[in-house]
Amino acid sequence: MIENVTLDDRGEFKCHGRNEANDYGNSTVATDFTTVRVKGKFAALWPFLGICAEVLILCLIILIYEKRRNKSELEESDTDPQEQ
Repeated sequence: MIENVTLDDRGEFKCHGRNEANDYGNSTVATDFTTVRVKGKFAALWPFLGICAEVLILCLIILIYEKRRNKSELEESDTDPQEQ
């Protein structure tokens, strides 16, 4: 187990396992490689900020569209003949 992980701990590690509890008296050794990936403290922050920026841009687009639509509706209603 790696405690107090830092970015320098990432890489490929070789693991050895030994089984001495078999019927023939000889031990069995298994070897495997595993890759350890270490993410920074703020790795999850960037996708969150991207989603917030997308929502903000979408809200601004909707707000600008609604303002322009309301202005054009007001201008059209001003040119309509008024009934008396």
